[in-house]
Amino acid sequence: MTRKSVAVLALCLFALVVPPLPAQDEYRPLDRAERGSEPAVDLYGRVSELLLEAVRPAFSREAKVLVIPVEYPDVRGTTSVEEIRDHFFGEKAESLAGYYREQSSGRCKITGEVHPWVRARLPRRWLEPVPSPLGADLYFPLLLETLLTEEEKERVAEFDVVVFVIAGARVTRWMSLLWPHEGPIPFGGKVLQKIVTDERSAPDQGFSFQTLHHEFGHALGIPDKYCYLAALGIEHDCQIEGVGTHCLMGWGTSPCPWCRIELGWTEPAILRWGLEQRLRLSPSEKGGRVAKIYLGTRARYLLLAYHEGELRVWRIGEPWRRFENHVFWADMECLVAAAPDPAASHALPGGIRIDEVRAGEDGDLRLRLSFE
Repeated sequence: MTRKSVAVLALCLFALVVPPLPAQDEYRPLDRAERGSEPAVDLYGRVSELLLEAVRPAFSREAKVLVIPVEYPDVRGTTSVEEIRDHFFGEKAESLAGYYREQSSGRCKITGEVHPWVRARLPRRWLEPVPSPLGADLYFPLLLETLLTEEEKERVAEFDVVVFVIAGARVTRWMSLLWPHEGPIPFGGKVLQKIVTDERSAPDQGFSFQTLHHEFGHALGIPDKYCYLAALGIEHDCQIEGVGTHCLMGWGTSPCPWCRIELGWTEPAILRWGLEQRLRLSPSEKGGRVAKIYLGTRARYLLLAYHEGELRVWRIGEPWRRFENHVFWADMECLVAAAPDPAASHALPGGIRIDEVRAGEDGDLRLRLSFE
């Protein structure tokens, strides 16, 4: 073999084992993007982390749910136990188990069982005006104590969440005892999470899956993304609509990227500050990663995601700074919620700009990230 042949063979072998350098205009997936590092922990960032740790349950990846349908002397249940079981644990996509399995890409597993209908002693019309904060902590543990057998009461501690399905249509008084809500319930020496929902969302409508999905988000430790004052009809300066529209915990249909990170469903890719990059984002609702760009401190950053067919950019800020918005863990808002448009240009805080946004045939989103 000549020297020339040996050299050609060596070059061929080198090309096989050494990957080519990326082209200048290559759109990189987040696991291949130029990565940055987290800033040092600051006071506000640590406060936010501690608050989230305090409310985060131990069952964010796997939850066992006990469903108890409750009827009343004046309102009887009309949905069969089999149908209720299908609402919670069926294979259909809108069931509680199916929804969280799909949204988490299999990272959140929900199992459980449905108890037969139980009948409370007091008429429902007596309970509807009772404010929830005054009565829920007493009423629902009392239901468990009086309507279950001794053997059934011993088994309650095996579950993480107890869901009470209230017979009839949803009550009309917001924040009343029987209004859909979530909160802790102490029983049998253990503190479980409690969810109250209704058999029907209205007299002429069926079961509200979105309400169930929303309340279970609370059971996983995620706060509301809407303003309580606005819900009460009190006029005030509040921009929380920019959050609630695009998240299950407001009035959207899918958890936002911030929720997905907090639930442990995805790990954000921290991007290197000041470096122009062309990126490729996969749909976050199908398990795609989220990009994170810090804005100087650990408590202030942007989240970039391809979510529900749109480019979504969220600004997360320092906790407690905008308390009137009632998102207690962080000041947050959705800055961009736009369909892919190569001609559009999005100016963001910190001199960051996103343009050349286009959807690829592979289902991913491509964009250019630059710094001014």
